[in-house]
Amino acid sequence: MGKLEQKLSKISVLIVDDHKFLRDMLRDMLRGFGVNQLHVASHGREGIEAFRNQTPSLVFTDLNMEPMNGLEFTQWIRTNPNNPNPQVPIIMLTANNDATSITAARDAGVSELIIKPLVPSSVLQRLNAALFEPREFITGPTYTGPSRRRRSCANYKGIHRRAADPLRVSHLDLVTKKIVKDITVEAKALMKGIRTLDVTDRLLVRAMLNRAKTIKQLATQVRDEQLISTTSSLVGYVEAVGANGNM
Repeated sequence: MGKLEQKLSKISVLIVDDHKFLRDMLRDMLRGFGVNQLHVASHGREGIEAFRNQTPSLVFTDLNMEPMNGLEFTQWIRTNPNNPNPQVPIIMLTANNDATSITAARDAGVSELIIKPLVPSSVLQRLNAALFEPREFITGPTYTGPSRRRRSCANYKGIHRRAADPLRVSHLDLVTKKIVKDITVEAKALMKGIRTLDVTDRLLVRAMLNRAKTIKQLATQVRDEQLISTTSSLVGYVEAVGANGNM
């Protein structure tokens, strides 16, 4: 077990997102990484209650939520005098990759930022950065949160040496975005087909098997180990018992 896996097995994580599908997807992903203590909330206000009750070691929050969005939730964590852990790492999720949204997240005190769609590699990178590469925590009259400087070397003369530098952002290239989109389409079709499947119809069973194989191939391209394992299991099961109609 690596250092990150050992750390994840010991911490508690709070997920705040108003989309149940995304909450469940991230929760399953984190479980696959070894996180055992997981809590969820559907918006910032519920997040505050969960934070007070659970005092998590790390927080994932969506940006756009109602009635309290992720920026307001982050600011509460960072500045509320009654909060027992204002320095908790906060990873923000958003579909907005514009400079305004990224700057707003940075200025609210976010530790790391992930641009949707979610893929395991991006989540792992941000977890590793938040847990093992934390920036110095700053408490001042106009800003409370991780230092907005990305480098600490006094002799470094390159980029990322200004206090206004943006936080580290996980972007997906266009090819990966398309693959993730294709996986979503195929997975939804597979789930719909399974719900109405006549297991005695060999043509339908073969179509389901082919779709599962397609998803496995796509998952391999984006290195989604959990999805690879799941689809491999499904393919093996269908190949083993699908032909006799006893699935």
